[in-house]
Amino acid sequence: MSPLSLGGGVRPRITSRQGRILDLDVETVAAGFGDPEWVPNRVTVISLSWIGEDTVHTRTILDFAKSLSSFLQQFFLGCPRLIEWFRGFYDKADIVSGHNLLRFDLPVINAECLRLGLSPLGEKMVQDTMHLPRAKGFKKGQDVMSAVWNLPAEKVSKNWGEWQRDYARAGWDEIKERCSKDILQHKQLRARQQELGLLTTKRWRP
Repeated sequence: MSPLSLGGGVRPRITSRQGRILDLDVETVAAGFGDPEWVPNRVTVISLSWIGEDTVHTRTILDFAKSLSSFLQQFFLGCPRLIEWFRGFYDKADIVSGHNLLRFDLPVINAECLRLGLSPLGEKMVQDTMHLPRAKGFKKGQDVMSAVWNLPAEKVSKNWGEWQRDYARAGWDEIKERCSKDILQHKQLRARQQELGLLTTKRWRP
């Protein structure tokens, strides 16, 4: 599957004084058995884009399924080739950026690594746009902050029924669009936080 360009072509990779920065977003499906208090998130889609480039690279577990049997195995047990593809980017990055990475995306991917018998993710510097100064009455959702600061990119919102319908469609085009557009909006949000002096960098240790 070829990478998507959401901004008019690919510009030369830009590296800041901080090094190469990788923006990422993960989509998951909850899948639990027998214990309603413990429901793991299964990784289904990952989108990645370097800061300074417009291209968004998106892969799903469908891209690595050669048959119905292999899809079911990857859906319920995890997809090692998707995680290895992700790590090809992650390991080259000096910093990873995203929204709610520290609490959700990185731990979820790490859990997938453990279930698959892969080594955990390495330590990484992280720019998580959910981490802001303490403030009462300021909602920290990516879509909310983007609206508050008048950013042009829009998040593709889905309710429970829409998620269910779109996962049931061949190709998962709507799911991939959601993940890719989250990246586009997030890169604008990250840039605005940087302008406002709100963007922080923290070390993540698995």
